[in-house]
Amino acid sequence: STLLSILEGTDTDYSGNIQFKKGLVVASTRQEHHHVAHMSVIEYVLSDIPGYADLKHILDTYPDHMGDNMKKINVYSEALLQFSDKGFYTVEDEIIRTLAGYQLDEEKVRGPLGNLSGGQKRFVELAKLTHSNADLLLIDEPTNHMDAEAKEQFISWMKSQKTAMLIVTHDRDVLDQVDRILELR
Repeated sequence: STLLSILEGTDTDYSGNIQFKKGLVVASTRQEHHHVAHMSVIEYVLSDIPGYADLKHILDTYPDHMGDNMKKINVYSEALLQFSDKGFYTVEDEIIRTLAGYQLDEEKVRGPLGNLSGGQKRFVELAKLTHSNADLLLIDEPTNHMDAEAKEQFISWMKSQKTAMLIVTHDRDVLDQVDRILELR
């Protein structure tokens, strides 16, 4: 867990350097949701998709104050293109469909994240990763709070993904499905 926090940039209390390829997009899961429990599930997922919040902010606010400012018009135009290229115009509906596949109906998806069980929150994290368009997924203890059926769903999801993943787990069923195991002591 500490290694993943260092890689995602939330833990800076270490010596040494982390180097990623320029432009690498990284997405990660959370174990705890206390500080975001009040957010709706869909709001939480969208807020953690790399680039979504920044582009959405530009699209929502620039028309009110850009006027004839060519610099702001160019920023707005570029944001429109990127929002479209990343598939963000349809991402909310896609997330809702993904979560429906994990037995989370739209009422739950529009309700507070804090109302979900631990296992349901793990599926929310998978939906977030699925729609992140990231180059690297950092996944921390993905099968915590999951029953056997949910764990099989996770393993099926994991095997279907083409994105590189770094998974921290003690679950032997997950370890049996990965390409490489690194043991840190």
